[in-house]
Amino acid sequence: MPRPRPETAPSPATARPDRGVGPRPYPGRMTEHDDTAAQRPEVAPSKPTPPRARPDDAPKLYRLKGDAVGKATGASAPASGSASGSASAPASGSASAPAPTETAPTAPSAPTPEGATSERPPAGASSPRTPGRAWPLVIAGLAILGALGYGAYLYVGEPEPIEIPAANVVAPEVVHAVDPVELEDPTAFLAAMPATFERWSMVEATTHDPADATILPGRVAEHHTLVYTNGTAEYTVEAYQLYTEEDAVKALERQPRDGDVGEHTVAGAAVGSEARRSSETDTRVMWTHGAAYLEAVGPTEGIDAFLELLAL
Repeated sequence: MPRPRPETAPSPATARPDRGVGPRPYPGRMTEHDDTAAQRPEVAPSKPTPPRARPDDAPKLYRLKGDAVGKATGASAPASGSASGSASAPASGSASAPAPTETAPTAPSAPTPEGATSERPPAGASSPRTPGRAWPLVIAGLAILGALGYGAYLYVGEPEPIEIPAANVVAPEVVHAVDPVELEDPTAFLAAMPATFERWSMVEATTHDPADATILPGRVAEHHTLVYTNGTAEYTVEAYQLYTEEDAVKALERQPRDGDVGEHTVAGAAVGSEARRSSETDTRVMWTHGAAYLEAVGPTEGIDAFLELLAL
């Protein structure tokens, strides 16, 4: 004889005080207890969960670990008992809620290379750039442009050199009234006497024995008689070469003269002493120039101009 089954109390999850005990109907199914479909609240459709980004899809330098991936995407690990809690019955008088979607487990991430950062770069930040290879070409181009510009400046901006011709000074040709005499084997003292100057020319040159000189016996080294003429006037010059300047001064002081001994100048510079003696027809000028003693005799009128041109 079968044993009677004990009566079991309705489960709290399925008991409904207002409608009796019985199994909970499926959501969206009409029962005999539902008077109208309007009494049941609508269930909002659940949104599909977007696929989770895989760590392998990230760049190698910025690949995140498992914990960092969860924090970056904002997803949290599923709470314990979520699966069991999803099956709990809703409160009385309310419609059934959609079951929560179970979060997929986090895939293990690849290890981060040593020395690489595990943080993603901020949005909008530019990646580090290495220097390009165009800089040498740019510098070479600038150098070539500078050289071309300098060459253009030299070609256009620099003035051409101006050649100034040398001055051509035309001096009147001096024509001597008489050709000068040619001296044969002259001494240094005789060669120092001018052969020509202006229109004057040396027309005679006579050399004497110095032992016969009477101006200062025993101290005369050379004695020459020179005749100059310009075609109209004539002057005779007696030239004595003594041994020292003191001998020349002594010879001058021994000669008769008019007045005192003065200074003899050539081109405004004093070169020795000078004395004069005049007569009715001519004038004798006596002077010293270093160790030389000289006398010029000729017409009084014009003797100073002659001595200035002679420049002895």
